Amino acid sequence: MDYDQLIVDRGYQLEDFPEFFILKNLNLKESNIDLALLENINSEGSDFGLTQDAKNRNYFSSDRGPLILSEKKAIRLDAKNLEYSDEKYNFNDRQYLSIYKEDTTGIIERLKPIIPETYHFSDPFFVEDLGLLFYSVVKGQKLRGARNRELRLFPELYFSKLNDEGILEDYKEFPLNDPKKHGIITPFLDIESKRLYFSSNMEGGYGGYDLYYVTIDDNLNFGPPVNLGPEINSDGNERDPFIFEGKLYFASDGLPGLGGFDIFIAENSGDNFVNPENLGVPFNSVRDDFSYVQLDRNRRYLSSNRPGGLGMDDIYKIIDLQKQFIAKILDCDGSQIDKDFDVEILENQDYSNIDFEIDERGTISSSLDLEKIYTIRVSKKGYFPLEDRDISTVSLIDDVLEREYFMSQIPYKKTVFADLIYYDLDESYLTKDAEELLNEVVELMREFEFVDLIVSSHTDSRASNLYNEYLSKRRFEEVKNYLIEFGIDSARVKGEWFGETVLTNDCGDGVPCPEFMHQLNRRSELVLEAFSDEGMNYILPKSLRDMDPCEIEDYFNKIRKGMFRPTIVYFDFDKTEIKSEYYKDLERITMLMRKFEDLRLMIEGHTDQRGGDAYNMDLAQRRAEVVKRYLLEKGITEERLNYFWYGKNRPINDCDIIPCDNNMHRLNRRTELHFLDDVAN
Repeated sequence: MDYDQLIVDRGYQLEDFPEFFILKNLNLKESNIDLALLENINSEGSDFGLTQDAKNRNYFSSDRGPLILSEKKAIRLDAKNLEYSDEKYNFNDRQYLSIYKEDTTGIIERLKPIIPETYHFSDPFFVEDLGLLFYSVVKGQKLRGARNRELRLFPELYFSKLNDEGILEDYKEFPLNDPKKHGIITPFLDIESKRLYFSSNMEGGYGGYDLYYVTIDDNLNFGPPVNLGPEINSDGNERDPFIFEGKLYFASDGLPGLGGFDIFIAENSGDNFVNPENLGVPFNSVRDDFSYVQLDRNRRYLSSNRPGGLGMDDIYKIIDLQKQFIAKILDCDGSQIDKDFDVEILENQDYSNIDFEIDERGTISSSLDLEKIYTIRVSKKGYFPLEDRDISTVSLIDDVLEREYFMSQIPYKKTVFADLIYYDLDESYLTKDAEELLNEVVELMREFEFVDLIVSSHTDSRASNLYNEYLSKRRFEEVKNYLIEFGIDSARVKGEWFGETVLTNDCGDGVPCPEFMHQLNRRSELVLEAFSDEGMNYILPKSLRDMDPCEIEDYFNKIRKGMFRPTIVYFDFDKTEIKSEYYKDLERITMLMRKFEDLRLMIEGHTDQRGGDAYNMDLAQRRAEVVKRYLLEKGITEERLNYFWYGKNRPINDCDIIPCDNNMHRLNRRTELHFLDDVAN
């Protein structure tokens, strides 16, 4: 039946029935939990309020034990009567409340109170950082001249050291105790904020029992009481404050609820808590529900006298019918990536989409059904997408499944190879040397499907501009066709042709130059780039999927290592001029330095062993300097060039020991060029 429509049909307004809609909404509130009785702890009496010490022993309040049959009225303080009562009703023959301890083997025993004249002893809360147990007591005091009568006293708050055996040692009284005027119950100490929270009916509140806090310092000195205010406290009673992950849980019978005490949650707002929200069914029922406690993310408990329990009040464990999935997306430096990404979570059996949330920091959270396997997919512009197909709740014990995923940025236009090929005058065919180099390119492109070849073709300055542009285009096409013949997709070979517009030296129109200088301009620059299209969202290549995504950069560095072979420039006897056959080598060095801006170069000058030490040292310096000067003129910055000279001290052939011919002397007259990557390895 549609009750909303029924109310309207009868001429009423929906807002005329606020209580009805509060109850309706709380009952309709979705929840993925169930409650399970703690059968080992619960008794036929009243059992409520759970805390745990550092030894994993449980402590709780209970009035278990045999009934006390007598005509004398018992002083009673159960979970709902916030001050003791001698009112006779169905349960007036039960024991006084006491704190009980359950050890890790399941043995339960009564914790002996150490405060004189104690009747009720309840509300334990253990503070692990201090080793203290806070609790409330009700003490009796006989009236003078009145036989068998007791003065009505309110509960008081105390705390004691709890030793390794779980026994109380000594005690201290809370300074706000005043049992003739007001009660103080249900303590909770928040170590992070250094606040002791409690419930009290002291003067100045908003109703019966309100929630308060006092500050506490390292010497256990307490500040004045602070009421949590009218947004939390009502004209009824509030009790059982408990804070977990910055949120306040408490019980109230004055805020709108299902009946009796209900459990509420409130958000932290600076120094106080706001927006209390009823947790709804099944946390709450039409009876009393209180004493919410959360020992960690997986262990939550509440107390209730709802139907179906073992006794008057029972402790229930909150069982999640779903598992909480929490995922953080991290950059390779370990920082969390913001929420500007796309997420998809699927159930693997039917590929149904699962709802999720992303908070301000980018943490993904979702509720997953039990005994199922899920897939998460995350994508972000400029990053390789990630996929985890093995998010499993099958036989999962913990209630929270946490994952951290690392996403690697796509290294767009990452150069992994660079080299040069040269052409004969007015020709576009490939020389034998060019084919050998292109064969190496083919192997790399076959091995790494994510690299493309970028070809830049040029001519020397002889002939017209139009002809040279056409000639440089033919040179590019020769390279492209060669790779296609070996099975390389034409789309992976990209190129430009510049004719004579980008010369590598000053041999322009009308400038007299030797042939080897013109030869340097008749070239194609070959560059293999990984992920060359900056507008494309690449998936992680098959060859990299078994690799940690944050190791991809190092992987590319290993690919390029083979290019950084040492280069040697040899000199004629007593000369420092660079010979024509070494210009191509220096052009290659220049190109690599331009394409790999992190490279640095070591330049070392040497001589043969003829001549004096001082002369050879100066000669070696000049040989190193002439190579350095060449690279500087090509635009390589000086801080990337290190150079030394050794004279005749580091010969290839030690001609002072063995007889040397001219070629052996020539091998000593050299300048060596080493990339520092190679030197370091």
